[in-house]
Amino acid sequence: MGLAVSKRELTIGQLTSALAQRAHVTDAHRAALAGLFTADAAGLQSVNATVHTDATCRQAVTDGRTVVTTYRVYMLLVPQTHLVAAADTGTYAAGRLTAVEPKLQAGIDAIADPTKKAQAQTAYDDLVAQTKAASDDVAAVGDTMLALTPAQMPAGQSTVDAERAKVTSGRTALTTALQDAKTIESLLA
Repeated sequence: MGLAVSKRELTIGQLTSALAQRAHVTDAHRAALAGLFTADAAGLQSVNATVHTDATCRQAVTDGRTVVTTYRVYMLLVPQTHLVAAADTGTYAAGRLTAVEPKLQAGIDAIADPTKKAQAQTAYDDLVAQTKAASDDVAAVGDTMLALTPAQMPAGQSTVDAERAKVTSGRTALTTALQDAKTIESLLA
């Protein structure tokens, strides 16, 4: 039992360190994740202590199962952490791109060569569409993931998969938007 708890505690420690490095996670999401980390770590320690004091093997096995069923570290906490961080980072990136859109449009409007201007405008229109798509994709991922509880798993795996697909789609849209920005930049040069 101690090894199962130790592995999960190590994972929670790694998640804590990784979250500290993610600068664009919102304060609310960061606090919610930190609360989950703390609660799960304390709960795991409690289960471990209970198992060590159980009088029968049957009771120890029953109590030990809660390490997996009550504290879904690998099935839920790990994807929660990664998807919340990725979605918040995507929201931040989309916001940054949206903020520069007026400057890009002004630069495009100032291009004298009609061919370059048309190419830049096409790239700009795609950048705007891709940025909106990315923003829409990741908008509610963090809250949706944080609303999941261990009791909802494994049935909630479909929600995890759906949110992961949204993050992947958002990342793809942001990558395309950045390529559009580079195209515009080269045409403005």
